Amino acid sequence: MQKINQKHAVFALLIGIYSSMVFSFNYAGPKSFDLLSESRIAAEILKIEQSFNGYGVQWALIALALALFFYLFFEWRVKTGQRVKAGLSCISVVFGFFNTFGLMMYYRDQIPAFNSNNAFVLTVFLAFGYGLVFYAIAEFLIENIGDLSFAHTEEKFPMSKWRTFFERHLFFMSFIIILMCWLLWIISYYPASADNDVFWQMSTYFGYDHLVPSNHHPWFSTLVITWFYQIGMKLHNENLGLFLYVFCRDVLMAAMLAHGIKILKQNGIRFSLCILVLLFFAITPVWGAYAKHAFKDTFAYGLFSYAILNLIILTMNLKKNIFSCRQGIVTAIALLLSCLFRNNFVYALLPTVFFLAIFALYKKKTWAILLLVLPFIVFWGFQKYIHYTGVKPSEKQEAMSLPLQQTARTVKNYHETLPLKYRKQVEHFFQKKDFYKRYDPICSDPIKNNFRGSGRKYLRLWFEMSRQYPKMYCEAGIGLNSGYYAFIPQFPTGAGNWNSGMTIFNWLGGITDKHYHVYTNKSFQKEREILDAYSKCWDKVPLLSLTDVCAFYTWLIILLCYDLIRRRKWVMVIPCIALVLLIGTCMMSPINNCFRYYAPIAASCPWLLLLVPQKNRKVF
Repeated sequence: MQKINQKHAVFALLIGIYSSMVFSFNYAGPKSFDLLSESRIAAEILKIEQSFNGYGVQWALIALALALFFYLFFEWRVKTGQRVKAGLSCISVVFGFFNTFGLMMYYRDQIPAFNSNNAFVLTVFLAFGYGLVFYAIAEFLIENIGDLSFAHTEEKFPMSKWRTFFERHLFFMSFIIILMCWLLWIISYYPASADNDVFWQMSTYFGYDHLVPSNHHPWFSTLVITWFYQIGMKLHNENLGLFLYVFCRDVLMAAMLAHGIKILKQNGIRFSLCILVLLFFAITPVWGAYAKHAFKDTFAYGLFSYAILNLIILTMNLKKNIFSCRQGIVTAIALLLSCLFRNNFVYALLPTVFFLAIFALYKKKTWAILLLVLPFIVFWGFQKYIHYTGVKPSEKQEAMSLPLQQTARTVKNYHETLPLKYRKQVEHFFQKKDFYKRYDPICSDPIKNNFRGSGRKYLRLWFEMSRQYPKMYCEAGIGLNSGYYAFIPQFPTGAGNWNSGMTIFNWLGGITDKHYHVYTNKSFQKEREILDAYSKCWDKVPLLSLTDVCAFYTWLIILLCYDLIRRRKWVMVIPCIALVLLIGTCMMSPINNCFRYYAPIAASCPWLLLLVPQKNRKVF
């Protein structure tokens, strides 16, 4: 039996207790203090007593588990000769503060004022605790992920017949399993689930309720869904038209995901990890729930994920000075369709392609450059064409959600003391003078939909006010985007206009559905209730629930980028640029912690296993 290192054991126990105190902190704040106490020291101790909740066996076990984890971590560091990583330390500190601020905004709707010594010390205490745990997990992960991901040697025991068959037909088996799992949702919700966005989108095409053609929802996606819907109308079965769209789309998506799993195996990823990726897409409720929903976001996340997969393959091949026209064409099609189904994808994919095209130029691969640039030329031409034919462009305020929230929060909290010059200018940009009363920290729609006037002129006012009210701006920003980088609890059901968190969209109807004759089968009501309960139960199971946590994917991507940069694998960082930019887009979006917006990033993460550096590579 290995002798216990007493110094490591004591140090690990202290850190375990400290970390458990951080996790048990009561962000809601103390309810009351003993006002009869004349001792200032006693009052401060009472604040600590009501700020932490470490009583009981549960927190004792958590503290011991953390102590054991840190002890094993210290032993591993000594054994492998690890040194403190400066870059990872900085990332851990950033994580600690971001996570602390996110939790404070969730529970208190404010961040501490740092002109108070107590608030500063408390924030550092919490942030350092989160950062310490993050550093330990992150360092162990980045040093061992290569061994965990890649099959370096042949199996020492004979494989079973089913595994041999499964590996030989990995694409086919993955395709069948994903599609069969999704069919449980698709059939139960026949013809599909659909919300306001779906019916509003189709109504802009048909001109119902005086709606005009609009690119608010990408016009190309509108053309696709209405084409299928019109097939159903011609067959006198609108349900069938909606179902055909959902089913054909999901067959293509299952094929794209199955192809990605096959690529992982071909590039040496362990078979067990390939199975985990398969199960991730097949049984995680959110993907099944999106598979039966008719909105544009389902196909958009599949296309974006497939575009990232092909960009990774193309980058790997170009690094080896290899280029296949077939691969280039597939990549070009994936890039084009991604942008056509979600307008904001172009802002993430175009910069990525720009850097990849420079690398292709360095490798003297002219055809690669052409096929990378062509999709964006076609996309630009399509946008010009539809605007010329009368399709209304998307609204500018969609990109101004965060600044508008910052203004609204400032006016709400300083309405009585706001200088007259600011008040008059602000009122000029909004339809109603009391717009700030509609302020919702996690949803900008009530404010965004009230905006009017010039965006440029407004941004001048926004910048001028930012110097006067920096704390309000920070709080509004964190309130609107904390779910994308902080491990905060779930928002209540229906929060964020029914978009915050993992929403399965289990309804069929909308504001313009009076023009449509679609309905679900009442005989499948029990099956729908079971799937709904299954999705809610999934979010309560430890580890499994992380699949619906946006922050989990964000920090995995950041750690991968850090590790690639640390190892000077600059070229392999290029495909990650699109994901980082799309995370930034989500942070600027109208809803906090909206998995619907974040789904393309989450669906792309399994393909990042291809970028994981393997062991025994030189580290600079």
